[in-house]
Amino acid sequence: HLKKYPSDYIGALRSTPLKILKLFIHAYQSWLWNETAAKIVHKSQPNSREVKYSLGKFVFGEKINDINIPVLGFGTEISDKEIERITESLLEQEHITLRDFIIPQLPEISSEGTERSLISEAKDVTSETGEDRLTLKFTLPKGSYATIFIKSLINVQL
Repeated sequence: HLKKYPSDYIGALRSTPLKILKLFIHAYQSWLWNETAAKIVHKSQPNSREVKYSLGKFVFGEKINDINIPVLGFGTEISDKEIERITESLLEQEHITLRDFIIPQLPEISSEGTERSLISEAKDVTSETGEDRLTLKFTLPKGSYATIFIKSLINVQL
């Protein structure tokens, strides 16, 4: 599209499947959430364990109190002053505001935001060993990632 219309960026984005466009927004929101969660855990437990990943680090602690952390969007309201301070600093670092999640040119990918629990519990965890292989089976709630659960168990860089 851009070869034919070099300055029509909105047209180029509109030619991208909606699911892919939403994936870009959600991936960025997830990164913001991860950064916020890492700062919260690290502040409450300075000796927390850090595991690097391609865009930063995950922070794991022991006996952390569960709280809801905002998945930032244009409708996000934060009542916890510490979380508000962390997210404001992060938004400033990224040179964005919550209003930037309203995309007038592409309203279908605007994102209001939500909340996600800091702690997710893996359920129905089983393991099987075989020749040179370990198979783990487990269930996680929506919005949780198997790679993070596994990293928390084995502390490797994936």
